[in-house]
Amino acid sequence: MQSRVTCRWARPIAPLACQRLARRPAARQADAAVSAPGTERRPRTGRKRTRPVLAVVLVVLFAILLPATIIATWAHRTAVNTDAYIATVGPIASSPAVQAAVSREVTNEIYAALDPPKIIANAPPKAASWRGR
Repeated sequence: MQSRVTCRWARPIAPLACQRLARRPAARQADAAVSAPGTERRPRTGRKRTRPVLAVVLVVLFAILLPATIIATWAHRTAVNTDAYIATVGPIASSPAVQAAVSREVTNEIYAALDPPKIIANAPPKAASWRGR
């Protein structure tokens, strides 16, 4: 079993790879400049800020799109599909109680909009008669 050694940047690598790195002069200088493992500082890149911002953007996007997708899927399966809509609403519309309530509301709205007693009272007598004399 080969033992693993720590070479450049305190990463465990195989001994053979560490020996190859040690042969290079630049690698030897870089290894000599490295302090205790875990205390070396690498140059800062934009990745440290980009990843959290990207994660927050994706979470917000997910939070917005998930309910929209659920509602769109429900609407497509229920309201847009004619057969499914009729299967859902058909039994409700055939109920006598619902028909009575709808007809009552429609009649009340027509009477409120047109006010038939006032129209009949203001009509001339000839127009209000049935025979048309």
